[in-house]
Amino acid sequence: MTVTLKPDDRAYYAVAGEYTSTGWPNRGWIMAGSVQNNIQVGRDLFNAYYNPPSANQRWRKVTTSHDPETCWYQGAYSTTANASVQRTSVEAYA
Repeated sequence: MTVTLKPDDRAYYAVAGEYTSTGWPNRGWIMAGSVQNNIQVGRDLFNAYYNPPSANQRWRKVTTSHDPETCWYQGAYSTTANASVQRTSVEAYA
């Protein structure tokens, strides 16, 4: 027997290193590119996950019928770096 469950609500939990002035996740933890810094941004992410540093880190309701995906990134490329930070920096976000 198969039982299909349909959610009555959808939400995601963003862990960001920076939030916008209105409280939305903006970017991850970014440091200059090095192996040690890559390890450090991952530690910063885990520390924030277990000990939220901001009230902005919370469950956020999804207002569309689209199911939210899971994204956990730590690596030697910064996808959210702004113009003042080189894209070759290390970054972590979830």
